[in-house]
Amino acid sequence: MLGEGNYEERVLIVYSGIHYDALALAPTVDSPTEFDQTRFFVTDNHVLGASKELAGGLRKKHKYTDVANFTLKCEQCNTGLKGEKDAQAHAAATGHTHFTEYQ
Repeated sequence: MLGEGNYEERVLIVYSGIHYDALALAPTVDSPTEFDQTRFFVTDNHVLGASKELAGGLRKKHKYTDVANFTLKCEQCNTGLKGEKDAQAHAAATGHTHFTEYQ
């Protein structure tokens, strides 16, 4: 792990298949996001274990973006595409750059 042993606190990151998000711990379910905690002591193994459990649960429920197989639509010509490779090839061939994911 990056910087392991050099710091007293850590930030936990989850990758969705497209981007990274910091995990946040809210003091209550309805508290404003400015009260979220995103830095945790490296000695807090409870938070680390809970984050691994959360990530595992999200993975099992397929709550991530499979960039190789997700379906996209070109917003400029309505062409249906499958995966990041198709989108890149379409963009290179047409110059189109606006895509949305659809099911």
